[in-house]
Amino acid sequence: LSVRLFRLSAKKVNGKLERVLIIRNKMKIGVKVRVGKRENKASEHFDKLSVKERRVFVVSVRELPVEGKANLAVVKVLAKYFGVAQKNIRLISGASSKQKIFEVLE
Repeated sequence: LSVRLFRLSAKKVNGKLERVLIIRNKMKIGVKVRVGKRENKASEHFDKLSVKERRVFVVSVRELPVEGKANLAVVKVLAKYFGVAQKNIRLISGASSKQKIFEVLE
């Protein structure tokens, strides 16, 4: 699922202030988290058991699920995997579950 976000911004062009339309893409991804693993890594799988074939990311992190440390580690791994800043990844649902949904802004 990919959605375009639009935002108007002001930018100086040749000394004049002009309006600029900024387009950002966002997508929602399903993530299965495995904690207490040897290394932090992300891999992509296709869930063939569901009605629709969906892409599911499996993220392994070393941190244990204590005080949100594992969730922060998952954000770092996903940011590195997608090549975006950590602030562009947001946890939408599943804060205390192994199955999570994240939103990634590009």
